[in-house]
Amino acid sequence: MDRHDGKLLFEQFWKERGAAQLLTLDRRGSSWVLVPGEASRRSTVIVADSFHEKALRETTLSLPAPAVYLPLAYSFSLGGAARFDDTGRWLAVASADNQVRVWSRAALDQPALSLRSVPDKPAAPGGYELETGEVGDETVVGTIFRRDPKTGQRVKVADLQPPLEVEQPITGHDFSPDGRRVAVSYGSQSDRPDNNAPSVAVVYDTANGRPVGVPLHHDDDVFSPCFGPDGTWLVTASDDRTVRRWNAETGAPMGEPIRLTTRVRFVKVSPAGDLLVTGNGYLIDAAAWHVLRQLTPDPDGIGGAFFDPSGLWLATVSNEYYKTGDGEDINYTALNQWELATGFRFAEPIEATHHTGFRWGKPGQNLLSGDLDWQCVFPCPVPTILPLLQACRPLYLDEAGNRASNPKCSRRQLKVEQFFPAGQPNRDAEAYDLAERVLRPALDVNK
Repeated sequence: MDRHDGKLLFEQFWKERGAAQLLTLDRRGSSWVLVPGEASRRSTVIVADSFHEKALRETTLSLPAPAVYLPLAYSFSLGGAARFDDTGRWLAVASADNQVRVWSRAALDQPALSLRSVPDKPAAPGGYELETGEVGDETVVGTIFRRDPKTGQRVKVADLQPPLEVEQPITGHDFSPDGRRVAVSYGSQSDRPDNNAPSVAVVYDTANGRPVGVPLHHDDDVFSPCFGPDGTWLVTASDDRTVRRWNAETGAPMGEPIRLTTRVRFVKVSPAGDLLVTGNGYLIDAAAWHVLRQLTPDPDGIGGAFFDPSGLWLATVSNEYYKTGDGEDINYTALNQWELATGFRFAEPIEATHHTGFRWGKPGQNLLSGDLDWQCVFPCPVPTILPLLQACRPLYLDEAGNRASNPKCSRRQLKVEQFFPAGQPNRDAEAYDLAERVLRPALDVNK
């Protein structure tokens, strides 16, 4: 309603049962946060823009636990379980899993999907490409090409020379970070339960197409080879329900296989090399070599995964389908984002028309596929601003829940340059703006 004359501006209905709790408004009253439905094990948070073309534009977030009261912190306005800062550019949401998540409002305002002209897909390291082709009855050969980045001309380098035991089609490949090796997996895409013949992956030298080391054996079809960030090891996934790690130079197994409950046709290594994610949603600790947790809710057939550079979250792409009332299969692409610390999906899934071949546009911000540009909704990289928030907070809650003085509060002694010695960064620019807004007035007062 208009606060001056009390007239109704617009109204919005939700399908969920139960009351909708108004959590917070920003100071202009233009943005608000709602949790529809009654308290449960989790919360669906709706961030709404009131004045977008006189209609309510929504961004839907998810929490792994019910939203809870958020204690007052410096520069955040009054509210309940969620609060905007004074400028409305930051949103903090607290939940019963003892976590506070901070979101950049600018990221929430972006349209999730757009169609636009996008750059061509970048080549593999060294400009290498692998082209496959069928010969005879499903015998697939591979040819390595190299593309000149200046002219775009593609030159044949070598044909793969697979071992005699390779009799199945290529199911996936991955070039090493330096482009000197390419790992190729072989198998069948058949879902028949009796189709469970042993298969292999092979590491090839890109210069001549010859095998490097010995074949990498699985007890069933092999998929999705993926190199670690230093190129010394790689992982493979298989219908034999295992993920295995191998020495990239010799082909020797590194440790025991990780055995899962269902078949695995996808695996991806994080850029830091510390985590793996599988197509059935398991997060694996690469150093300890064991399963950490499973993504929640249970994903269905992940075929693409993208780790945010901050290490906080993960974007995934799944190709799915449903049947209409007429029995027609409708294929679509499901886009999801997950919190790595908890494995929980923090944004509601997006359904797009069938797309493949996603890649980062700006890492951590958007993914591209064909003419589709997916603008990710992401939580602010909290580690960037956490020291600032701790230093600028005069009060905090102790273990008993009582307010106490913060001895680390040293706002008047801080300078923006302590947090950003190189000046304003391209990434996390809003964190820089927040630091400058909080600290500059204090420095001026001291002067």
